[in-house]
Amino acid sequence: MRTLVAMATQTALTGLQPSGELHLGNLIAAIEPLVELQEKNECLLLVVDLHAMTVPYDPHELRDRTRELVRIYLAAGVDPDKCLFFLQSQVPQHTELAWILATQLPMAELERMTQYKEKAEQHKKLGVGLFTYPVLMAADILIYGADIVPVGQDQVQHVELARVAARKFNKAFGETFKLPKAQLTESARVIGLDGKGKMSKSLGNTLPILATTEEVRKKIRKAVVNPERPKAHEGKQPITVFEWHDAQFDTATTKTLSKQCHIENRNCEAYKELVAKNISAYLAPLQKRYEQIVAKGDDWLLRLLNANAQEARKRAEITMEKVRVKTGLR
Repeated sequence: MRTLVAMATQTALTGLQPSGELHLGNLIAAIEPLVELQEKNECLLLVVDLHAMTVPYDPHELRDRTRELVRIYLAAGVDPDKCLFFLQSQVPQHTELAWILATQLPMAELERMTQYKEKAEQHKKLGVGLFTYPVLMAADILIYGADIVPVGQDQVQHVELARVAARKFNKAFGETFKLPKAQLTESARVIGLDGKGKMSKSLGNTLPILATTEEVRKKIRKAVVNPERPKAHEGKQPITVFEWHDAQFDTATTKTLSKQCHIENRNCEAYKELVAKNISAYLAPLQKRYEQIVAKGDDWLLRLLNANAQEARKRAEITMEKVRVKTGLR
């Protein structure tokens, strides 16, 4: 039985794309804030597997990444009794609403989307889905009457499009949808281990959440300690893994070795060994819970997701019945 947060006054909705291996940057900037979010709001968490299909992908990998992502979030502390956690593809009302919203949005609104322009430069062959991605995201948000949508700066424009879609629909067919607000995530982005921009799966400069102790050690040994500073993101200066470590493990030994390595350029090997040891210890409880969840098997996981999707469909259907009547489909 799912229990809503006591005195919850807002519904918060966020989506997670199963597009690759989750890493320490994801844990710091997205996963841990989400776990806090469920304690303060009514929470809906979507695994947006349909969005992951907008660029070339492998079907088997998509299935595996989706299940891995769900397990990691559960291991990190997402509580199915507090947060409705489900797969986007299991709620067909999302795509139905996306089509209806698309009939109300002008092409010019979608052509303005910065993320579309950026991805268009990266991929020679683009499907229509990449262009209409923000419309499906708008449907994800509006169908549940979300009040706030925690996002990074790169997704704020998409939340604004959801507001545009809501206003246009409300004007054409009568008051139906709330106007959601973007809530910028508070955590600064983590710089990649190579010191070149943010930690990113596509750049191969990440520290995977499920990395073994030896894998963590090897990656930290090769990591750049004092990279050139990228520009501030979302008003916050991006941090390195080492800066995050020093704040997380603020001990006399950490301070001494950090100073020697960062400022005096000596004893960096000993410092990196300490960082690797502490990061492995930090990840160990999550990894242990992850293995326990894996041990429960795919059937257990699918039963959980199916039950959650059933509840999500009930909520989405309430909205869609109103939409169908107002648009003349019923």
